[in-house]
Amino acid sequence: MRYILCVAACIASVAAYATALCPSRPACASVACFQEWSWCHYRAQKPTIPNGVPGDLSRKHTLGPRADSQIRNAVQYPKKVAQHRTVTDLSRSIDPFNIWYDVQTLSNFTNRCFQPVYTSEGPLARQWLENRLSLLKVATKTDRSVEAWRQRTVVATIPGRSNRTIVVGAHYDSCIDKDSSTWRPIIVPGADDNASGAMTILEALRVLLQNEEIATGKANYTIEFHWYASRFGHQDGSDLLFERYSTQEKRDIAAVLNQDQTGYTGDLSDDEEPAFGLITDYTDKNLTRFVSLIIDEYTATPAKLILCGSVCSDHVSATKAGYPSAYVRESPRIYDFSTKLESDTIGPLNVTHMVEHAKLVVGFVVELAFADLG
Repeated sequence: MRYILCVAACIASVAAYATALCPSRPACASVACFQEWSWCHYRAQKPTIPNGVPGDLSRKHTLGPRADSQIRNAVQYPKKVAQHRTVTDLSRSIDPFNIWYDVQTLSNFTNRCFQPVYTSEGPLARQWLENRLSLLKVATKTDRSVEAWRQRTVVATIPGRSNRTIVVGAHYDSCIDKDSSTWRPIIVPGADDNASGAMTILEALRVLLQNEEIATGKANYTIEFHWYASRFGHQDGSDLLFERYSTQEKRDIAAVLNQDQTGYTGDLSDDEEPAFGLITDYTDKNLTRFVSLIIDEYTATPAKLILCGSVCSDHVSATKAGYPSAYVRESPRIYDFSTKLESDTIGPLNVTHMVEHAKLVVGFVVELAFADLG
């Protein structure tokens, strides 16, 4: 009955608020109700994110003066690298076997979903990830913003000399769907989307902790690694986290790097080499320019600027909350290959390319962690 009442309330909300904001989150805690509410927001409006780029967003946040000031006062990103020796030494420790093994293991948790009514593998994947992080002896916490979710966003924190924070993130859920003919859950390993990105940044974190200054809190800034739940619930895991950072905790986030799909290089012709896709919409142009510098300096892979053309990943959540974000994906081509399907297994992935992404993450964090960002 509560579900029916909540759905009815959402339907009424769409009619009443079609040209304005949808109402606040309904009081009921069921996942089905939450999904209906989320779709209310998605259908009712086409809002504009704070930097003026229009798009279809699953929710619109009301941003306070803190977020507005963050948009107006750009961070001063380095114009040239200053930590070449440190980054290159650390990058030699990136282990392709670790990435491959972890992608395989995470993708064995098929249907890594936040909805407990469909699967238990979402929370099992979270527990496995937290166990892996405990081996690195890094402080972790889970985001319990929505108690109905059993898979939650995981945050690993390396304290620095200040609370200003550098963030690297990737979602670790895989899309849940159903076969309409049998109404059975479809097996969704999500190896490329996005065990590849999630485990790429895990390996980068392991390598970064080998640096004594970073590991002992002597970097200029705090470093956070995020593994987002509910990317396939319209970025709700990252939405809730960055919304809280902006409106409740008033966090000072200097940069957010998103890694979503890092392993598939596509069907390349004989004279074509793998390349990164550097997303230009829903991102911060100055941070994107800095990321391009890191790619040129610390990887052997070229990058091409591309439009994602939609609200395509979790970097948008940071942008909506007023934080500068950048997104680097596996290819300039937006592949639908195997995404959300049973065939998204580890077989077609390129571990060398994932190592290149890990080098990018290491360079990104080290250069920013010891820079003067203004």
